[in-house]
Amino acid sequence: MILLQHLGRRPRREPGAGAPVRAGLSVGDYIPGLYAAFAMAVALRERDRSGKGQFIDVSNFDCLFNIMGYYIPHYELTGKVTERNGGAHPTVVPMGGFPTADGYIVVAAFNQTFWRNLCKALGRDEWLEDPRFANLTTRAKHAEILFEGLSESMRQ
Repeated sequence: MILLQHLGRRPRREPGAGAPVRAGLSVGDYIPGLYAAFAMAVALRERDRSGKGQFIDVSNFDCLFNIMGYYIPHYELTGKVTERNGGAHPTVVPMGGFPTADGYIVVAAFNQTFWRNLCKALGRDEWLEDPRFANLTTRAKHAEILFEGLSESMRQ
């Protein structure tokens, strides 16, 4: 199903607005800890299998660099720094927060099945036939129009 999360009545920060903000939690502490825990589980599994111990080396920088996802390859391929875009994604459209009648909701339709389910849930079957919204690439090209329509539908 479509990933939906109610966000309450917090104000939405628009793309590019304001100063940089910190993450909601200390990812610099949690993410390397998760990588270390997983490495320990793998090492214990290897110990059970072969009887040999393992050396584990977890770097905070490597872990945090890894979770940057598409930002690094995007820069390497295009030479462009990804612009601030709030909760949106440059190639997965729609993704982000939308106003509803009683707060906000986050939608991530990152494949065709999720897209079809979203259109049907909103009663917007005509979007399924619209060539501007046929796939992720065409939706990304027409993101502004699509986000306006989604915002209108979500408010209902």
